[in-house]
Parts: sequence; C-alpha cells; structure tokens
Amino acid sequence: MKNNVFHIQFNKATGSIENLSLACDEHDMNFVKEGATFGDVYVNFIIPEAWTYELLPLDLVEFYETDAYAQARYEKFGLTLETRYFFEGEDLKATYKLTNKNPYPYYFKNADVRLGTGFNDSFTGSEVCMKYCCQEHVWAAHQSSYIYAERMGLSKNSVGVFFDEGNFSGYTQRLPNLAYCNGSYRGELLMNVAPFSLLKDESYSFSFVIFKAPTREEFFERLRTFDHYLHVECESGYTCELGNDIRFSVTAKNEVETAECYLASEKLPFAINGKTVSVRYKPTTVGEKKIRFIINGVESYANFNVVLPIEELIEKRIDFIVDKQQCLDERSPLYGAYLLYDLKEERQYFHYVFPDHNACRERFGMPSLIAKWLQTHENEKWRKSLDLFIRFMFRECVNKETGMVTDTIFNDPERKRLYNVPWVMNLLDEMYKLTGDISYVDILIKVLRFYYTDANGAGARFYPDGCLFANSLQTIVDAGKKGEAQDVFEHFDRHVANIIDIGLNYPPHEVFYEQTIVSPAVTFLLDKYRLTKDESLLKEAEKHLAVLRRFDGFQPDHHLHHIAVRYWDNFWFGKSHFYADTFPHYWSAYSGVAFAYYGKLVGDEKAIRYGLECARNNLSLFDENGRGHAAYIYPDFINEREGKFLDDFANDQDFALYFLLQVLDLAK
Repeated sequence: MKNNVFHIQFNKATGSIENLSLACDEHDMNFVKEGATFGDVYVNFIIPEAWTYELLPLDLVEFYETDAYAQARYEKFGLTLETRYFFEGEDLKATYKLTNKNPYPYYFKNADVRLGTGFNDSFTGSEVCMKYCCQEHVWAAHQSSYIYAERMGLSKNSVGVFFDEGNFSGYTQRLPNLAYCNGSYRGELLMNVAPFSLLKDESYSFSFVIFKAPTREEFFERLRTFDHYLHVECESGYTCELGNDIRFSVTAKNEVETAECYLASEKLPFAINGKTVSVRYKPTTVGEKKIRFIINGVESYANFNVVLPIEELIEKRIDFIVDKQQCLDERSPLYGAYLLYDLKEERQYFHYVFPDHNACRERFGMPSLIAKWLQTHENEKWRKSLDLFIRFMFRECVNKETGMVTDTIFNDPERKRLYNVPWVMNLLDEMYKLTGDISYVDILIKVLRFYYTDANGAGARFYPDGCLFANSLQTIVDAGKKGEAQDVFEHFDRHVANIIDIGLNYPPHEVFYEQTIVSPAVTFLLDKYRLTKDESLLKEAEKHLAVLRRFDGFQPDHHLHHIAVRYWDNFWFGKSHFYADTFPHYWSAYSGVAFAYYGKLVGDEKAIRYGLECARNNLSLFDENGRGHAAYIYPDFINEREGKFLDDFANDQDFALYFLLQVLDLAK
C-alpha cells in the first residue's frame, strides 16, 4: 500500500505491517523495528492441556492487499478477527473487529487482548538513531489514547497514532528475557485493551489513525480534530506539594454537554466553559492522585503526585539516610559509607562484585545532598554522619595526594570509572562551601587533573553526567587559585572542543545511546558559555537541547511528563533486577538541570519551568517517611509479570533531590 505520504509493506505471514515509512523521508526510515510488526493482536488464551494462560496471536486464514487497501481474517479457539487498512485522505486508517463464535459467553480480563505496536525505538548508537529510530511516547488512557513516534534526530519526519475507537488501560513491555537483554533494545510495546465480554456472535471493535506529525505542536493540533480526544493542560504541574491545589483543565473537540470527574469514588467539583472543563482540587493527603473524567461520554484521566513540602521531604530523607543507610561497623572497610538499603528486608546491602550495588558509584548522591543541605540548615547529627562518610571516602576510594578516584573500596587502581569523578567533584565543591576548608579545593584540583590526564586523556572525550564543571572552576577561582583554575580550564576547553567536533554523533558509553549522553553535551556547552559569553556556544547547546527533549514524555502523568525514556536502570540498580521502562529513574532529573541552566543563562522562563517540572516529577521516588526507591517500573506488564511498582532498593535516587536543589537555585 502507498499514497503520497506513506509507503507500507505487509508481512504476508501475519497480515500486519512490517514496513511503515514516509514518502518524503530522505533516509527512508522504517518506523517498524527490525524483526517486529505493527498491528498484531494477541489474546491471553487458557491452554486446556496445561491449564495456563499463554499470550498468542490468532491464526491468519486470509489476506488481501491492493495499493490502497488491505484486509485480513484470523481465527483461534472460537474467536475471529477481521482487520482492514485503508487511506483516509493522507492518513492510514485501521479497523479491527473481534467476534466470539463460541456458543458460550467470553469474558476478557484486563490485557487479555493486546495490540502490538512494534515501533523502532531501538537505542543502537547515535549515528543510527539520529536517522533511523524514534522515541515511542505512549498514552494508554482509556478512550483518549495515543502514541507519538518521534524521530530521535532533528527531523520533522515523525508520525502520530490516535485510537479513535476502543478502550485501552495501559501497555505491556515485551522482552525476550527479563534477566538480560541487549542494552539497545527496549522491546516491543503492546497496548492493553480494558476488560470486556462478548456473547455468541457479538463483536468488540477498535481502530486507529496513523498520520504524519512533524512536531509535537502539530501532533497535538491534529489530535484536537478527533472526537474522542481530551486534551489536558495542567497549570499547577503534575507534582503538587501538600497544602497547594491541583489545577488542570480538559478540553474536548465539541461543546461540553455532559461531564463527570472522580478521584477514586469521590466526585470532584468542576466548572464548564464551552469546550473546556476546569478542575481545582485541594488534596489533604500525600500520594498519587489519579483523577478520572468522563466528558461527552469519553473517559480518560490525568495522574498527579502529592508530596510533602520540599524542605520537610528532604529532611525526612536525610534522616533516613543517616539513621538507616550508613555503615557503623568499625571492623568493616565500609565503616562510614552510605549503602543501599533493602526496604522490604529493612537492612543495608552491599555487593563488591556487582558494582552498581557497591559503596561508591551513584551512592555519592547521598553525601552530596547532605553537604548541600547543611549549607543552609544546621544539624549536628547529620554533620557528624557526613564527616564520617568523608573519612570513609578518603580512606577507601579517593586518594588525597594524587586525586585518583576508584570505583570501589580499597583504593584499587585497577577499578576506575570516569562517571564517578564528577560526583566526587560535586561533593568536594559542596564540602568547601560548607566548611570553608581550602584543602577540599586542593583535592578538587587534583581530582580534575586526574580526570583529564588518567586513562590516556579519555576524560576529554567522555560525557560525564551529573556535574556542572563551571561550578568547580568558579570555586577554584573563588578560593584564590586562579593559576590552577586556568590550567584546569585549558583541559576543559579541549573537552568542549571535542563535544563541538563530535556534534550529534555521540560516542557510545555504558549504554549505546541515552539521555545522559546528550545532557552533558548541553551542560558543558552552557558551562563554557557561562564562563566566556561566546554566543556561538548557545547555538550549539540548543541543537543538543532539542535532541534531549525528544527523550522526554509529555503525557498528563507525573511519571511521564518531562521524564526521559530509560529502560535499563532497574536491571543495574534495582533489587527486582530486570529490564523495563523506568518512569522515573532519577537520571531523568538531570535533564531538568540542563533545561533550567539554559533558561537561567538566556532568561527563558519557559525553559526554567520545564526544568522544575522535570525535577519535581522525580519526587515520586520518595515517600513521606523518607524512604527512597531506585526506580518506578511503569508498564502494567513486563511480559506477564505485573508492573506499576517501586523497586525495593533505596539505591542512588538521592541525586534526584540534589538536582532538584540545583534547579531551585537556577530558578531564583
């Protein structure tokens, strides 16, 4: 099938789409992932011989195609499915009708029926991703569901999908192996159909429209033309501090004739003005608030998070770290370290062999948060705890004399990791600001030189996340060490020159291509602009900022709004230890720093607000008792394992609070 917008090829064995491309695309990108198809329907059948459920496609019995039309018919266990694909103007329309031919009623639980999308959201490396891959942003929200398949590179060749019939309750992430998969492979996302039942010869129908959507703004403009689309605008942000109001509006295509609004079973008041329903609600408890609305017979929802006032939340979290997560066994080499904490077993955890569970690495988020907070809040217990950690750090993983930073205890020179160095820099910078002790600056200088001279100068081509280098350079200058600052700046200058030279062809790091390879490109360029006021650096930064934004969701949910697509973090940092979409994992918050930093330097209030919303939406990783979680597993199902849960490890999420404080500083 083809028209002047789409070129489509079907898999003759499945009757579903194996190639979907745009006629105008110079790269002829296939929006369908290699080895996958778009449009397969799966049903969760009970297999009588084993009495177990198995998610299976129906069997294709007939397929027919022309240049403008395709249809297929399927059968399995007394169910039939008819699919039709055809063009409506420039759009591709698909309709599905599932019919029960059994003599008995057929009841389908939630997600017993699923629709495979198969979008090419692989992270195979920047050179491929910029031209041939997309970010798949899904909003499975009942009768107002959509997908935006946004090109990863700076291209206007993106497509949107709107489900103009059917009721979708969430999505499944299907992976070949939960325990391990290639770090570039997000798996396949399947839309879950909400529960329904069919009597004999009754049918259930759903349909969707695929259309070209060059930008997010044009995507939403097109969505507004569909009868079932409900557009949410949130004035208050999707994370709300207790004591404040949640304020949002929902706009329909047509004048509002009927409306209902609920939080669980509680009816919420609202106001109607033409096509728009406005809701203002003052929560009295913390936690997630899923607000459901039915407007002109169409059901959807928006999802908010209510948290303690930020100051109270941070202090409860620091109390938890100091009381629960510091090793106090004087016999142990870990004495003074802040360790992971198993929230289910209520005990500390450490693993020497598995490095993301050791006492170093991202655990530096905990002391950095405490050191920054103590600069404006006195607390003797916290200060003693922090001092104990500093003694651990210099004893086990940071050499005061050479500036060497190791990846684990025993100061093992064979165990080094470039990512760790900037986090040590953060802490040394914060400790100098806290104490005024010039020795922290001296060690900071040595650590910076170690970063740039160790490993044959690899640091100058690395993209370290979580640190604003200009802060460290400014601290060195403020401490009266201008000569040393100039020496470090020369290294830093070569680093920025490399970033400019590399451009959007980002080098692979621990993950081939990810948000936290792009965000350091933004912050390094902004760092140098801040120090030199060279306007050309802003233009360079803006290119990377546009790419960075494409990782971020925009759906009306605190888990997704301005939160980057990441799916490998739970495997490395969580207790549940498998791949799945993590919305959020705290590294999403570093994008908030990048946007707010840009906004501060150029006076862009919209960018600052974007950064604030990103950072605040990461607060879903913390509760009112100071407990933190490594990640939130967002899909409803990962294969057949239930999702929607916070991981039991309190690991490295405290960088999210540290970044929030940085963003709040930038917003002043």
